Amino acid sequence: MSLAQWALVTGASSGIGTDLARGLAAKGINLVLAARRQESLTALGDELAVQYKVDCRIEAIDLAEKDSAADLADRVNQLPIRILVNCAGFGFFGPFQKPDWTFYADMAQVNMVSMAQLTYLLLPAMRACKEDCYILNVGSVAGWQGVPQFAHYSATKAFVNTFSEGLAWELEGSNISVTCLQPGKTATGFFKSSGIEEGHDAYLRQGVMSAKDVAQAGLDAMFKRKAAVVTGLNNRLNVLASRMVPRHVLKHTISFLFKEFKE
Repeated sequence: MSLAQWALVTGASSGIGTDLARGLAAKGINLVLAARRQESLTALGDELAVQYKVDCRIEAIDLAEKDSAADLADRVNQLPIRILVNCAGFGFFGPFQKPDWTFYADMAQVNMVSMAQLTYLLLPAMRACKEDCYILNVGSVAGWQGVPQFAHYSATKAFVNTFSEGLAWELEGSNISVTCLQPGKTATGFFKSSGIEEGHDAYLRQGVMSAKDVAQAGLDAMFKRKAAVVTGLNNRLNVLASRMVPRHVLKHTISFLFKEFKE
């Protein structure tokens, strides 16, 4: 991977996105760091530029805005983007009708529409490139089944999981590989921002992986051109079970696991 090549990482200002950016910088790959929080992006970019001697470009953007993905694609169209990391996303844990609809519309825009649109817009340049190119989408184990109190979020991640799988098959044999990173519970600010943190310490301590380990698993799978990686043995077993057991059994299992969150 030469220094002339670049990676675009959305959602780079925190959590898994930050550690994905760090992992790419450690390989000497120049970075476009995209997220809403310019201050956090600038601090990260300065850190990586000094530590790894890579170029870091900051693009503060809100991917909840309509056609923001097109705006971002225009900003980077002169750069040789060989790696696209779609990590931007957010969720809400609680009754479906608790937030207003605008919140859910923004979630759908960030988690699904902007992700797919950015991929769509960057694909032509990747196709025209003679070098290997990579797309890494961050899905979730929550996307393998509906989750009570998490219905909208899990549905958006189901889209990411299946979109990535279909595109990976479509591009098989080309210079472009598509990998879907599917983490379970990860030590980031996600739980707090989605409203699940307080009062459920026992749940949050079980099977939690570090963002660094999750990111490394994703990058390892991406560079091996794997279509998907579920992080953690327990998560892999849970996904396997969800694909094998009847849906009515799965419903009762998931409902039992999340019964403490019922209002």
